Formats: sequence, structure tokens, C-alpha cells
Amino acid sequence: MQVVKTISLHSYLALTDHMIEERLDRALANSEWLASFPLAKLSNLIASHSDHSPILLDCAPVQRVGRSFQFRFENNWLQEDGITEVVSNGWHCEEHIDVVKRISMCAESLENWSRNLRRNRKGDMDRYKAVMELNRGGADSHST
Repeated sequence: MQVVKTISLHSYLALTDHMIEERLDRALANSEWLASFPLAKLSNLIASHSDHSPILLDCAPVQRVGRSFQFRFENNWLQEDGITEVVSNGWHCEEHIDVVKRISMCAESLENWSRNLRRNRKGDMDRYKAVMELNRGGADSHST
């Protein structure tokens, strides 16, 4: 007799104006399968045109070494020049890789691009502050 184990994703309860919503996403695996894929990971994906969410099963997730972070896409990036190229380069960086790896590469490309963008903006702000200080000092010296 095989033992079957339930693997649950993060569940949640949401109270809306008219109803209570609960995510009941689960997967089943027997001990043999769990032994074959000990690092397997389930993730909820977002479906824009349905009230059902797809579940992604990754049997060999990428193991990050060092600090771990949760990637967050910033909507204001859509206003920046070069965002399309950054995403395209991240997506097409290698041939014959799966979707999870492509998404991971896009996230890494966007993180590096964003870090450089912040560094450049900080430099711009420092220069503008210096100019403002010079102008403020000049205006004060002419006052009576």
C-alpha cells in the first residue's frame, strides 16, 4: 500500500463585500515521488481571465546561494527608456531553457538594471543638490 501525502500551497481567506473566498490549492504525491523530487516546489500563478489560478510544479527549482530576495516588478519601470530591451535580453539570454529559468533571468536582468538606474539617479540628485546649495549661497550673499 502506498502512502499519499498532501502538499499544500499557502492558503488564504479573503473577505469581500459579498462572500468569503478561500484558496484550496493542493497537490498529492506519494513517498516514492517525494523521494525522487525532494526539492519540488509548487507555486500559484496569476490568471487574468479566470477565477481559477494555475499551479506551477517545478521539480528542480534553482537553488540560490547567498542572500535570497523576493523579486518585485516596479510599475514605474514601464515609464523608463530601455525597459523593453532589458526584459527581452533577460528572456532570450539562453536557448533551450524552461519558463521558470527565463523568468529568473529576466528578474536578474531587471534587478541589475534597476540598481544601475538608482545609482545614476542618486548621482543626479547629488549634483542637483550641490547646484542648489551654490545658488542658495549666492542668493544669500546678495541679500541685504
